[in-house]
Amino acid sequence: MSKLTPKKTIILDSISCSTVKKEHPWIFSKRIESKTKDLKSGDLVILLDMEGNRLGTGIFSGSDELIAIRIIEFGSDFSLEGLYKKLILAIEKRLPLLVYTDSFRLIHGENDFFPGINVDYHAGNLILRYYSKSLYLFSRMILRAIWELVWNNSEWKLRIENAYIQTPNRTGKSIINKDKDLRLVRGKRSEYIKIRYRNISYLIKPELQKGGIYNDIRNLRDYLWLHKNYVYDKRVLNLFSNNGLLSKCLINLGADSVVSLEDSRECIEVHKVNSKNDSNEIILKKNIFIEFQEFVDSTKNNYNLIIIDPPSLTSTSKEKPQAIKIYKKLIKLSLKILDKDGILILCSCSNRIHSNEFESISKNAFLESETKMKRLDKLSAELDHPEIKQFPEGHYFKVHIYKKL
Repeated sequence: MSKLTPKKTIILDSISCSTVKKEHPWIFSKRIESKTKDLKSGDLVILLDMEGNRLGTGIFSGSDELIAIRIIEFGSDFSLEGLYKKLILAIEKRLPLLVYTDSFRLIHGENDFFPGINVDYHAGNLILRYYSKSLYLFSRMILRAIWELVWNNSEWKLRIENAYIQTPNRTGKSIINKDKDLRLVRGKRSEYIKIRYRNISYLIKPELQKGGIYNDIRNLRDYLWLHKNYVYDKRVLNLFSNNGLLSKCLINLGADSVVSLEDSRECIEVHKVNSKNDSNEIILKKNIFIEFQEFVDSTKNNYNLIIIDPPSLTSTSKEKPQAIKIYKKLIKLSLKILDKDGILILCSCSNRIHSNEFESISKNAFLESETKMKRLDKLSAELDHPEIKQFPEGHYFKVHIYKKL
């Protein structure tokens, strides 16, 4: 911890000062590229305005990264005491979830004022994931602090047996996690972790957790739990079913049948391990972006409920027009096999497409398909996926629910 000490001060221009004063956690490289020649990746920097007033403390990422500095403390000096206070505040917000699950996001990056770092809790296992090599030392500090806080606070009713650190490898549009990138730092490595969601037990592979994928759509699982009539005795199509936990919930809620489409062999393997006794579920390996048209054309029976939950389609602004086309195509094809009075659930984790724009995309797809749809609900973010006004980029996940008229 002693190595994380300030190396240099940087005087920010007026635009960057305004950004920091609004407590946005990023400073981009183009704003300070002439001021970082003597800095190394991972250096702690003190941020000053043009009058010499301290605005915050950040970690320098490197001149070759889009985000040059991630701010870990606004205004006052960075301290371990301040770090512990922020961790306690974040953890205590999640504790109500323990009533019905032991799997949730403990630290949600920028939205909890820990930029570039996520920590997931899965039944006694911590999995920390960081998004820049510059954050490694800070990550280890956070992991040790969480371990200490949990072990010293029995009232939280949390337990930690194992801790992992995961480094993401970016390949094109996707972040791929492999076993070699998941490093055990405390405890004992397990091939599977058994998590609990309500009355369901589910096995997950820690190296395939992909930054919280098991909990990104818990708000949808909770919603369907409260609206069982949308699922009970219904034919369901789950597109991009990933690890299969949502499909397992659909079966548990009394679906007549669930067809799950997914392209990842690793995710399908986990899904099948958890669905050995589910005779009314079909799991198909499909590249949905390429093969969905063929699937729709060959479908004999329509579905009462269709869920579309693709991965993020917009890593850059240039990809946004293509992402919109893909969303519209998926929606229009799904409408062809959705029964009258059927429910269509649309999910998006593309942060460059905001909620209102996503709704507009959906409405245009409905209009072009000459299909009347009624919006039933928009779901709010879960306790462990907070959204803050200072960081609009973190308002990324959307779930919109429609009924076919």
